[in-house]
Amino acid sequence: MNKSSTNPTKPSKGLSRLSMRLQASSSKIDLGKISLSEIKLRKIDLSEIDIKDAGSWPPLGRVAIYGFTLLITLISGYFFYLQPELTSLNSIQQQEPDLIQVYEKKAFQGANLPAYRQQLLTLQQEISRLTPQLPVNKSIPELIEHIGEKAQQHHVLLHSLKLKPEQTLEKYSTQPFTLTISGHYHNLGLFLAALNQFERIVTLGDFTLEPSDQQLRLIVEATTYHRHLNGPSLETDPNHKPEGQ
Repeated sequence: MNKSSTNPTKPSKGLSRLSMRLQASSSKIDLGKISLSEIKLRKIDLSEIDIKDAGSWPPLGRVAIYGFTLLITLISGYFFYLQPELTSLNSIQQQEPDLIQVYEKKAFQGANLPAYRQQLLTLQQEISRLTPQLPVNKSIPELIEHIGEKAQQHHVLLHSLKLKPEQTLEKYSTQPFTLTISGHYHNLGLFLAALNQFERIVTLGDFTLEPSDQQLRLIVEATTYHRHLNGPSLETDPNHKPEGQ
């Protein structure tokens, strides 16, 4: 009887004491004095986020992380893959007009290749014919001998042949000289025509014609040519390629 009478009193005392403490604590709080500036929200600590638990995240969080990952992938793909390819494409597009011109030029040359080969063959034949007219050495004594023979053949008196300084060019040299002759007008004309028929090239320039003892005295500036002894040949270079090929 005593045990049963004492047990119910204990919980009632505990509840009464708890209620008294809650009333005392609530009496000390003045809700009117609390301002919004005093309310502090808990800061989000990113270190607490565990990617391994992403499967248990709310749907909104999973959608957000998937979208962020996709955005990073697209940006990285653009800057590291797509942008260099676009730069290369732009450079090639800028070269396109020049490449089209080169193609058109080569296509035209390819279509006319047989005609070019025929022209090249004709030029080679002409060069072979003209090569003896441009000897590899001066051969001045032979030239003087041939001029003397033509003078006697056409009854023209050869007074002098004065050589001038030689002029050296890239592939050949020129040897100017002054020729002084006298004779009748018709004979002088035949003699000058014979000079143009020499095997080697002889060109005639300025001249002076004056009377002399019932004849005519002719002073003419002439030039002959010869190739360099160790210079390039006039023959077509087999390794030479036409421009654009």
